[in-house]
Amino acid sequence: MRRAPRALARARPPAERCELCSTGLAHEHPHLVEVRLRQIVCACEACATLFDGMANGKYRRVSRRAQFLANFQMTDAQWETLLIPINMAFFFRSSLENRVVALYPSPAGAVESLLPMEAWREIEASHAALRQMKPDIEALLVNRVGHAHGLAKAESGNPVIEGLLMGSAFLVGALVPLAPFMLMSSVRNGLIAGIATTAIVLFAVGYLIEGRLSDLPRPWLAGVRFLAIALSAAVIGYLIGLAIAPLGKPSG
Repeated sequence: MRRAPRALARARPPAERCELCSTGLAHEHPHLVEVRLRQIVCACEACATLFDGMANGKYRRVSRRAQFLANFQMTDAQWETLLIPINMAFFFRSSLENRVVALYPSPAGAVESLLPMEAWREIEASHAALRQMKPDIEALLVNRVGHAHGLAKAESGNPVIEGLLMGSAFLVGALVPLAPFMLMSSVRNGLIAGIATTAIVLFAVGYLIEGRLSDLPRPWLAGVRFLAIALSAAVIGYLIGLAIAPLGKPSG
């Protein structure tokens, strides 16, 4: 008697489940938005249908409509009036607050901008599609990253050359904290110089890459934030090392 292969005998569990009824979901499935919490929820077709077209309620079905606004234009002056520190954000109309909400990405997650309504009305008046957005379930995504620098079209390069460049970048980055030890006469002086050199380089990377390339109004804040995140990661790694160090010592 022949046994069926394990792959056939045991059905694979679904990767995702409906967060309302726990039914297994396919890769492509509907989504709901919890309006009050602004939280996206995975749902099966049956549950999503219950909230289809519902204006008032805890959940609303997220629209699947996607439209590229080919003629959409926004000047640098208009973008600056929106008080968004980076060149990417999305906008949606909140039915609860009866206003347009602007959110932009950050290392800590989505951050809400204090969007001046006058600035948004000026942009909305020039684009009819913005006035037709459905509250809570449709949004406008604006991506200006690279646009101001002529980098809107990505260019495909040689993967070998790109790999060598990436490896060289990691090598140079690793040499930054080690180089002072080769020039200093004592370990203590080398450690101090290595920390100072690394801090300067981290600030410069944040200032130039995140601050200047993204045209932030205060690029030095990007340098400080990049430095703080990197130093925090280093401190956390050091503390974890101290915590697990006793585990490596021989007992007895």
